[in-house]
Amino acid sequence: MTEKKELIFRDIESKLIEIITKLSYQKGRSSKFSIIAAYAYVRENITQKKLQKITHFSRGTISTSLNKLVNDNVLQKQCDSESHQFVYQLKGTLQSILGGSTANIGSYFSSISDKLNEVETKLNQKDMKDKKGYKNIQDFIQKMKIILPAYDHIIRKYQTSISPPEKKVNTNELK
Repeated sequence: MTEKKELIFRDIESKLIEIITKLSYQKGRSSKFSIIAAYAYVRENITQKKLQKITHFSRGTISTSLNKLVNDNVLQKQCDSESHQFVYQLKGTLQSILGGSTANIGSYFSSISDKLNEVETKLNQKDMKDKKGYKNIQDFIQKMKIILPAYDHIIRKYQTSISPPEKKVNTNELK
């Protein structure tokens, strides 16, 4: 992957991590646990070492979170025969990572859309177009009206279970 494509991919990944983290955090999970769960979900196969490098969290925090995800049947833990590191593979669904029902995701996105429409209605009142920052807020609202349905679609699409790969895991592929 070229450096530019890698940067674009990492930017998209970080935005997806942020969304999953926020949704998980809203379900009562700690922010660090939510971030670790989000990376486990997005990467599908990950080691403690890689998580520590990405998140800069302590080994204990990562270990505790991964063990909880294994105990909750979200991840499975395998030892890589070459590196002798544990590799954590996705076993569950986004719903299990979020820690509860994701049936409310539609209403969550709907409430954000309603709030955006409410703000837009206020912006369209007489003399608002002359206010400082009007264009920036209007641009933001228009972008969010495009992005929200896309995020909603992605979250709903990935609510289904993802089966772990059948092949032997090699941590060199994770780098």
